Amino acid sequence: MRMWFHVDGMSETAPVVELSKHALASMNGPGGENAQVKTVTLLGIVLLVGAVGMIGCTERADQQLIQVQGHLAHVFEMAFLNSDMKTQLARDHLTIVITERLLFVGGGHEIRPDGEEVLKQMAGLFGETSFKEIRVAGHIDKTVSDQSLAYFEKLELSKARAMQTGRVLRENGLNSQNVIIEWYGDIRPIASNDTAQGREMNRRVEIVVYSEESRESGAIATMVDKP
Repeated sequence: MRMWFHVDGMSETAPVVELSKHALASMNGPGGENAQVKTVTLLGIVLLVGAVGMIGCTERADQQLIQVQGHLAHVFEMAFLNSDMKTQLARDHLTIVITERLLFVGGGHEIRPDGEEVLKQMAGLFGETSFKEIRVAGHIDKTVSDQSLAYFEKLELSKARAMQTGRVLRENGLNSQNVIIEWYGDIRPIASNDTAQGREMNRRVEIVVYSEESRESGAIATMVDKP
């Protein structure tokens, strides 16, 4: 015997309960068929309540991240208009992508005064919300002329940029235990490295915030530093 039910708002396959004839037979006792119906109905209600509870958690997590996304768009309006910052919202996390030119002095890892101010304001916004985890990842572009040695140099540059970004966030109120530093060099492009515009997009820092309702953290990094 198979029982299933649908819950509005669920994006995944609804739970399915399958009971064998042997299991049903073991339920038989006084009341016969009615005992089976009562048992299956009770089991369905238990699963339904659990499913609704999970949906509620997801909705709360989404709402929390949506609010943060809205605050970022308001506070950093010019950065968004100039394509120096963008956000990507997922079910349990929000990714903030910041370009090299907004944060760093040309080609290096030192943070520009304007970039430091951006990170200070961002730390203030994050401090108003409780997050499970915040990941700061450095990324660099790749050119055809790159030699094997350049890979390690770029890996170090992406590390230094992520470390500097994380440092400013930590110094301005974020719980250092919740901030994880990652660096990927040039192995995770978001645009083609064949054009100047694409390479500019790939030179970036990504800050990923995970809601407290999140069951999973970000993917395992090439390199990770956690205090």
